[in-house]
Amino acid sequence: MSSDLTNAEKIRRLKWGLCGDVANVIYCSFTFGMPVFLLYLDKLGLDKSQIGTLLSLIAFAGLTAPILGPLVARIGVKRMFMFSMGTRALVFAVFLLAPWLAANYGLDSAYLLAIGIMVVFALLRSTAENAGTLWNMEFVPVTIRGRYTSLQVLVALSCGAVTVFIVSRVLGQNPPIERFMILQGASVMFALLTMVFYSRILGGGPMFVPPSSSGNGGDSIFSPLRDGQFRRLLLGSAIFNLGWGVMAAFLPLFMKEQVGLRTDQVVLLDGCAMVAGLMSSFFWGWAADRYGGRPVMLFNLCLMTLYPVSLLFVPRQTSVSFHIVAGLAFLVGLVGPGWGIGYTRYLFINLIPQDKRTRYITLHSAWVGLVAGTCPIIAGEVLDRTRHLNGSFGYFHLDPYTPLLVVGPTMALIAVGVLSGLHAGGGMPVRRFAAMFVQGDPFAALRALVAFQFAGFEHQRIGTIERLGQTQSPLSIDELVASLNDPSFNVRYEAVVSIARMRQDDRLTTAMVSVLREGDVDLRVAAAWALGRMGDAQALPALREALASPYSILRARSARALGMLGDRGCVNELVGLFNAETDPGVRVAYAAALAALDHTPLCAPMLNFLASEQDTNIRRELSLAIATLMGKNAQALRLWRRMEAQPGDTLAGVMLSVKRHVTQPDVSNLPSHDTELLLNKAVKALGHDDLQHGTEHLIELVLGLKLHAFTDTAQTVITRSTEQLRAAGHERMEYLLLLVHALHVGVKPTQG
Repeated sequence: MSSDLTNAEKIRRLKWGLCGDVANVIYCSFTFGMPVFLLYLDKLGLDKSQIGTLLSLIAFAGLTAPILGPLVARIGVKRMFMFSMGTRALVFAVFLLAPWLAANYGLDSAYLLAIGIMVVFALLRSTAENAGTLWNMEFVPVTIRGRYTSLQVLVALSCGAVTVFIVSRVLGQNPPIERFMILQGASVMFALLTMVFYSRILGGGPMFVPPSSSGNGGDSIFSPLRDGQFRRLLLGSAIFNLGWGVMAAFLPLFMKEQVGLRTDQVVLLDGCAMVAGLMSSFFWGWAADRYGGRPVMLFNLCLMTLYPVSLLFVPRQTSVSFHIVAGLAFLVGLVGPGWGIGYTRYLFINLIPQDKRTRYITLHSAWVGLVAGTCPIIAGEVLDRTRHLNGSFGYFHLDPYTPLLVVGPTMALIAVGVLSGLHAGGGMPVRRFAAMFVQGDPFAALRALVAFQFAGFEHQRIGTIERLGQTQSPLSIDELVASLNDPSFNVRYEAVVSIARMRQDDRLTTAMVSVLREGDVDLRVAAAWALGRMGDAQALPALREALASPYSILRARSARALGMLGDRGCVNELVGLFNAETDPGVRVAYAAALAALDHTPLCAPMLNFLASEQDTNIRRELSLAIATLMGKNAQALRLWRRMEAQPGDTLAGVMLSVKRHVTQPDVSNLPSHDTELLLNKAVKALGHDDLQHGTEHLIELVLGLKLHAFTDTAQTVITRSTEQLRAAGHERMEYLLLLVHALHVGVKPTQG
C-alpha cells in the first residue's frame, strides 16, 4: 500500500518505471502502434471497414475495466500487470501466421485469425493498463506527478523517435509484408525487458475494494457518475476523442493515398511529432504542476484544432508535400503532450478521490475504451461511403478524408466549451495562462528558467535573476519570488530590482509588500522604490505604514513611491513630515512626492528650502519639483536638460515663446513696444551666453508685468525667483529656470 512506502523510496525506484516505459514504447512501435500496424493491415489486403473493426477491438476492451478493475485490485495490481504484459506479447506473436494463412486459405481466414488475436490481446492489454494506472497512482508521489508524467512522455518520445527512424529504414519506400513480420518477431525481446524493468518497482500489492452494491446509496461501479465534475470530464473528453479519433484513425493512409507520401515518409511523420514532443513535454509537465492541469489541458486543446484545418490545404502529390506535413506534425507534436499531461494531472490530482480511485479509474477506462473503439469503425464506414468524393477549390481539397478532417477541429472546439465548465482545482485561469505566452519574451524566459535551475555560484544566480526580470514574462514570476528568500543578500537585492522591471502582477506586489514590512533595511528601501515603479495601488497601505518607520531613508523612499502612485490621501502626513524633517536629503524626497501629488500650497515653503540649501543635487531636484507645481512638468524637465549643455540658447528659445502673451496689455503694465524691446534685449543677451545682462533685462521685464495675470503658484515663483536673482545674480541657475518656466506656463488661461 502507498501508506507503507515513503516518498524517498518511491522516487528512488522511479527510474525502473522509466526503463520499462522505454522497452514498452519500442514493443508498441514494432507491433500495434500507429502507423506501423495500420500500414501492415493495409498491406495484408484488408479493406478500411475491416481495419476499423480490428482497431476498435483494442479500444473496446476498455469496457471490461469496471468488471476487471476491482478484481485486479484485490489480486494485486503489480501481479496482474506483469502477467498481462507478458501474455499479451505471446498472443500478438501469433500474428506472424496471418500472411501465411492469407496466402494458403484466403484473406477471410486471416481476418478471422486477426479478430481472435485482437480480442484476446485487447483484453490482456486493457487489464495491464488498468493495473498499471492503479499502480502508478501508488508509486508516483503526488508532489511530482506532473513532472514525472512529463518525464515519462519525454523518455517515451525520445525512444519512440529513434525507434520510428529505425522502423522507417527497415520498411523502406514500398516494403514487402515480410519486413513487418521482422519487426513483430523482434518485439518479443522488448516485451520481456518491459517485465524485467517493472518488476523492480515497489508496491502494487492487493487493495481493499468495497463490494459493489446496486442499492441507491451503495458504492456500485457506476457510483462515480454521481460526481457532476466527473461526468463533465467524461463528456468533454468523449467529444474530443471521438472527433480526433475519427479524424486520426486513418491519417497514415490519408498521407499515403492523398498527399502522396512514401511508406517510410509516413512513418517519419510520427518521428517529427515525437521530436517536437521531446522539446515541449517537460515544459508542459512543469507548467501543469505549477499552474494546474486544467489551463494546460484547455490551452493545448485549442491549439490542436489548427492541425486538421491545415491539412485541408496541404499541397498534394508534390515534392514539398512531405516537408509541409512534417512541419505540421512537428507543431502538433509540440502541443499534443500538453493536452495529455494536463488531462492526466487534472484527472488524478484534482478530480479522483484517492479513497475511490479504483471505481473512478475503471469507469474512466471503460468510457475511453468505448469512445476510442467507436472511432475507427465510424472512420472506416465514412471512408467506404465517400470513396468517390473528389474535387478541389483553390487550395482547398475535397476527398474521402475531408469530412473526417472537418469533424476533428469542430468536435475539439465543442469539447473546449464543455471542459471549460470544470472547476479550476486551484489552477490558473485559462485566459491568464494563455496570455503568458504573448507577454514579454516567453522564449527568453524559458531559457532563463532552465539556467535558474542549474545556477550555483552567487554571480550565476544574480545573472540569471537579472535575465528573468528582463524577459518581463509572467513565466518568471515564481522564480523571482522564490529568489527573495535566497540566502545571499546580493541575490535578494537583484530579485527586488528584477521584479520592478516586470509587468504588474498581484503575486509580485504581495511579495514586495512582504519585503517592505520586514527584513533588511536596504531591501526594504529597495522594495519601496520597486513598489512605486510597479504602479500597483495595492501597495498603498504598506507604503503609508512605512512613513512611520524609524529609518529616515525608508520614510523618504516610501514617500517617493506614494508620489509615483498618486496617493493624495497621504498629503497631510507628508506635509507634516516635510515641515518636521531636518535632513535635507530626506526633506527633498517629501518635497518631490508632494510635487508629484500637485500640492501647490507647499510652493512657498519649498522656495524657502531652496534658498537655504547649498547642495547642488538637492537644489536641482527641488527646483524641478517647484516647476512641476506650475504644471507642464514635461516642459520643465526638457528645459532643465537643455540648460545643462546650452543654458543661454535654451533660455533664449523659451523667452521667444513667452513673447506672444507677455506683450499683451492685460499682462504687462508697459506699452507693448517697450515690453517687446526688453524681451528682445534679454533674448539677445541670453543667446550670446551673456547671462549677467540677460538676467538684468529679464528682471526689468518682470518688474513691468501684472502679476495678477499669472496663477498663484506662478506669482509666488516669479516674486521669489526675482528676489534671489537680484541678490545673487545669474549664478543660481535654478532661479533662472524657474522664472523663465513661470513666465512660459504660468499665465492664467483667461489672460494673454
